[in-house]
Amino acid sequence: VAVDGDTVLVAGDWQSPPTTERGAVYVFERDTGVWTEEDILTAFDAADGDGFGASVAIRGDLAVIGAAHRDDAAGADQGAVYPFRRVGGVWTPVPPALASDPAASDFFGTSVAVDGNIAVAGSPFDDDDGAESGSAEVLSLICPDCNNNGVSDAIDIAAGNSLDCNSNGTPDECDTD
Repeated sequence: VAVDGDTVLVAGDWQSPPTTERGAVYVFERDTGVWTEEDILTAFDAADGDGFGASVAIRGDLAVIGAAHRDDAAGADQGAVYPFRRVGGVWTPVPPALASDPAASDFFGTSVAVDGNIAVAGSPFDDDDGAESGSAEVLSLICPDCNNNGVSDAIDIAAGNSLDCNSNGTPDECDTD
């Protein structure tokens, strides 16, 4: 569970319906003393056993969700971190972050914290400094608005809009590492 003001995130990392242990995070908002479910966040690339919601953090309009237990994006049980931004009351995914040196069984995202546009994700079984020595990684979640439409580039990209702000002929992506 994570709380910021009138917003609460409740993780269900082994949430099964309609699939097996993909996970979900429930967003609740308090308005005039009444709590209401606002949204259910899921990973856009969810697979059975990912455990999305292993950890949650929120600060203002930025939520960060860890899928550490079994997310296999960069290796078996490597893990991933999924940021979401609230714009106009709608939670929109930002491209997920992987460890800078992904390896199997690191469980990246077992713990997460966020403040401003910076998140920290823990990997308790990272072996870089010895067997299961663990590590923490600082992630910059700053996403520019290169086309000046008032929406971060990550949200534009998530909505299917291709951007090429530096005019090099290659679509831009939001940096999350």
